Amino acid sequence: MLNWPENYAHKGNNVRENAIKEYKITPIFHSVLLPNQHKNTYFKQRITTNYYCFEFRPLNSKDKIGFFYCGDDAAKKWLALIDEAPLPLFNPLSISYDSMTQSDRENPQNNNEGKKIIHPIRKDLLVILNTLMALFDITDYSSAIPAILKRILKDKNQDLLPQNGDIKAVNTNIYKRIVLPNIATSYHDFIHIKELELNCAFKKINHDRLNELINSFENSNPASF
Repeated sequence: MLNWPENYAHKGNNVRENAIKEYKITPIFHSVLLPNQHKNTYFKQRITTNYYCFEFRPLNSKDKIGFFYCGDDAAKKWLALIDEAPLPLFNPLSISYDSMTQSDRENPQNNNEGKKIIHPIRKDLLVILNTLMALFDITDYSSAIPAILKRILKDKNQDLLPQNGDIKAVNTNIYKRIVLPNIATSYHDFIHIKELELNCAFKKINHDRLNELINSFENSNPASF
């Protein structure tokens, strides 16, 4: 995996403008850091709140790949320069009631205006994958969990049930990362442990529904949601 070059490890528009002459830059992840987590930006400053991850590939050797981090302000400048739309922000933590406006509480339909309808199982899988990214602090964005996340997000049929293979793949990764090493008996149990450990609350999923779905498939690992 490539490291971000030292000659571009600085702030400034000229750094970004010169970098895109050598590298194809693509935004791939936008999330909120957990309590006590941090990331180091490509210009060697610490981020403790929201962050973007960008993929970079040399224009003359696209089989090589690397990743770098930056905060939202720097990301906006990269996005403008490479003409890419902002990515939605994922917060693995539950959002409190107080974060909603009075208008939204009185008119909940306001929250859904202009938003795409997402199948509830697809939504649960996205929550699981994004939360695992945060809790395991996954930095290789070409590995299994980010690859599944990217695939589910890119599916044009967001309102439909995800592919069986993707549902089984999420279950398999939970089984191998959490259940087999005896970290916890399931994703649900793992989240409960982490909530106590970090003194926070994570987004919830319907684990019973997902386990029932896995049990209906043939040749699956044990249901681990």
